[in-house]
Amino acid sequence: MKNKKTSIGGVDANIVVLMCYLGALSLSLFYDTKMLAWLLPLIIYIIERENEFVKKHAAQACVLYFFYSMISLIIVLISIHSFNISNIFTLNLNNFNGSLFMASILSLIAMLIFVVVTVISVIICSKVWHYEDYNVHFLDFFVRRFRKFMDNIIDSNDGGKANKGNDIIISEEIKEVDDVTIEDDSEIIVSEEIDEINNETKKESKKQKKEEQ
Repeated sequence: MKNKKTSIGGVDANIVVLMCYLGALSLSLFYDTKMLAWLLPLIIYIIERENEFVKKHAAQACVLYFFYSMISLIIVLISIHSFNISNIFTLNLNNFNGSLFMASILSLIAMLIFVVVTVISVIICSKVWHYEDYNVHFLDFFVRRFRKFMDNIIDSNDGGKANKGNDIIISEEIKEVDDVTIEDDSEIIVSEEIDEINNETKKESKKQKKEEQ
């Protein structure tokens, strides 16, 4: 893996990676932004084009927090559908015992998942700060699929620009070839003229010799 020390805008690569994890973790603390925590590492992945160390961790952070956001969304939907509540900590007074039990279970699950994601993020951050790599193995498959999908999109968007650039390069190469051809032709013409001059001089010299005789 290419482990360059700088990334977007000349910022240190380890700081950009920390932004991927800690920024997403900060967004996941708030109820309104929890479902969009994965957007920050996604944006960093799209912007970063050269540093493989940053791209790999941006993809990993995006997948990690995307799953966390989806699980949180499922928990919220279950609470809304089952108990007609928008927050798992809100109790349904019509069924106090059942609501209290299910709200406690759902809130415990949500808290455990948050703790797991936080611990994973902290461990990764402690490694990448010293430019050490760290893989979350159960996410490897999804990270590879994510990167393949995103790279195809990015390459397709850059395809038009790349083709235009190639056309310009090819046209310049054609001009260079034309220039070389012209120069070669001019050398041939010059050489033919020299030969004619030499032949004429030879003829004149022969005439002079005959006249002298």
